[in-house]
Amino acid sequence: MANFNPLATETVPATTTLHLLFTGDIFLDRGIDQLSQKSELKYAYPFQGLNTLERKNYDAWIGNLECPVTVAQSTKREKSVDLRFSCKKEYLSELAKYFNIVSLANNHTDNMSGEKGLIETRKHLDEVGIKYFGHYDNSVSKGVCKVINIENKIETKNLRNPQISVIPVAFCGFHGVFKLPTDKELAEIKEFSKNYFTIVMPHQGEEYKFTNNTYQKLIYRKMIDNGADVVIGAHPHVVQNVETYKGKKIFYSLGNFIFDQSWSKTREHMVVDMELTVTNSTTTKARYSVKYKPIFTYSNLDFVTKKQNLTEQEYQKKLKQIGF
Repeated sequence: MANFNPLATETVPATTTLHLLFTGDIFLDRGIDQLSQKSELKYAYPFQGLNTLERKNYDAWIGNLECPVTVAQSTKREKSVDLRFSCKKEYLSELAKYFNIVSLANNHTDNMSGEKGLIETRKHLDEVGIKYFGHYDNSVSKGVCKVINIENKIETKNLRNPQISVIPVAFCGFHGVFKLPTDKELAEIKEFSKNYFTIVMPHQGEEYKFTNNTYQKLIYRKMIDNGADVVIGAHPHVVQNVETYKGKKIFYSLGNFIFDQSWSKTREHMVVDMELTVTNSTTTKARYSVKYKPIFTYSNLDFVTKKQNLTEQEYQKKLKQIGF
């Protein structure tokens, strides 16, 4: 297994391509849990439509986990009235069949006793092999950004013994729902972007609005200014617009991915197919090129997410609507 180090570029082939899929909010509580427990599939219920996205074509899936994972559970009233969420750990072994990495930078990660619940969430994710980054408090710099190794299997002439390259990618998660990240906190991105392709996944914006607001634009552009190579947002629960800033993409909101909200627009989502090519370089930071392809997903009132079957004309219309 070759470990890629941007300072020791001889350890991997000249060019390696990662195929990644990014999703919006993943929520496994409240209505999702109720439907799951009524189903014969139980904890596999929320994931039954994901085969339509052809998981085998990707090296990793990345999304935002919108609830702490704890043995103790919030009450039915707390879930519905106080919006205090908790997810059962039994879902994670099913989640791990699809997702490799999740962001924990959102406004619900602290719902179960704050830091205590976050620590327990990380423990349960470790148990099933899902990696994570981000924190509900941006001032806690440790963990907001993290370098995560992603395995890329490179087919060789001997297909029974493929070579595996491990490509390190930096991920940063910022929670901006209640308080915007400060310039000092955003500067953390610089320390990682010096050496690594850096993906920033913020949680911010107005719920149910189809375009970004002033504060999203201000903060997300600052993320690019601090070295982010792409910004992929969540929180509004609907798909928002995409823009190119200084040659880099900002996806303001992918919307939901697995969620129990019934309004039709919250059941229309977007995921992002990313093709990231890493080329060895004699400089500190390897050279990167990246291609993006939005994919549109949806769910009915069963909240089972699947890929939308669109004609080319319908697909191009949706791309135009989001400004891609």
